[in-house]
Amino acid sequence: MPKGFHRGKPSNRRTDRFIEDSMVQNEKVYYNHDNRETSEKQKFRSSFKSGRIDRNRSRPVENTRLQRIIEQQDIDMAGSSSHGDSHSRHAPYSRPGGRKSNHTRPQQSSRGGSSWSKVMIPYGKKFEKDFILKTLLNASKVSFIPIYYHIEGNNAVFFIEDSSAAEALSTLNKQITLHDGFKLIILVKWSPAPNLPINEELKGKIKQVMSRRYDPLTKTLNLSQFHLDEELCTDYYTPLSRENVMQSVMQIIGEHIPDVQAIDLSNNKIYSVDQMRPLLTKAAFLKSLNLGNNKLGQITSLDRLQGLKLEELILNQNPLCDRFTDQSSYIR
Repeated sequence: MPKGFHRGKPSNRRTDRFIEDSMVQNEKVYYNHDNRETSEKQKFRSSFKSGRIDRNRSRPVENTRLQRIIEQQDIDMAGSSSHGDSHSRHAPYSRPGGRKSNHTRPQQSSRGGSSWSKVMIPYGKKFEKDFILKTLLNASKVSFIPIYYHIEGNNAVFFIEDSSAAEALSTLNKQITLHDGFKLIILVKWSPAPNLPINEELKGKIKQVMSRRYDPLTKTLNLSQFHLDEELCTDYYTPLSRENVMQSVMQIIGEHIPDVQAIDLSNNKIYSVDQMRPLLTKAAFLKSLNLGNNKLGQITSLDRLQGLKLEELILNQNPLCDRFTDQSSYIR
């Protein structure tokens, strides 16, 4: 690795350490998901226009991957076969005589239109996180991605952004019998998205994930679907649409990779670019910015980016594009 991160400038120790962390992170294999061998690293240009993105640097959690962790642990539940096959799919428990089950539909909150739900397991504190999630994933007919799993009092709590998965989990209330004979209580209600403060621990985790997603060869930072990164989503919620998260990302860029040339911020539900204003001073070499598939509604909101010496700005699949009859109206 070159001693100096800036061309023609002295070495920046923080930048070099960030790049070293990036190289170390990319040598690791997460969830045993990608063990392919390549004869040489594929170098791609610092542009997202072609859609070629290094998938090893950006790995949103896949439902199938979460489902696969079920196989790691046998779970004794009601509904398993008489042959002792603990891996068979759990059939929801029903009382004799055709009585109604304990299924209660997710409670509707006052926030209409929210796709988020909060799942609570009373007294779930006494169980390991992996046990609860594997149990629910094994029993649910709909795969889901648990977000921000934590403990509130004696209860285990997590969030999901999928109404069909919320409905499926609510049908499992008191339908799963654990090895101690108790039935698992599962309470599901509609909820706003979780809101986490940025502390030093979380900021360090964000930095670690950004290091893995940065390619020092092409000076490209891939932050697409950032909050679904496998190292973040289960224990945290870090959407780039939140001001405090974006502010932390801008600070890390300025401190560790100020000569980044391309940043992909697509698929993050970003509705404002106000928090990107620091890029003017923190990323003076930036040439390509991908804001595709976000929630940007007004073309005038992009005034905050004036001063950036961009050669490429991608805005496709944003609401603001619908305000124009053809692309030539907003593409220069």
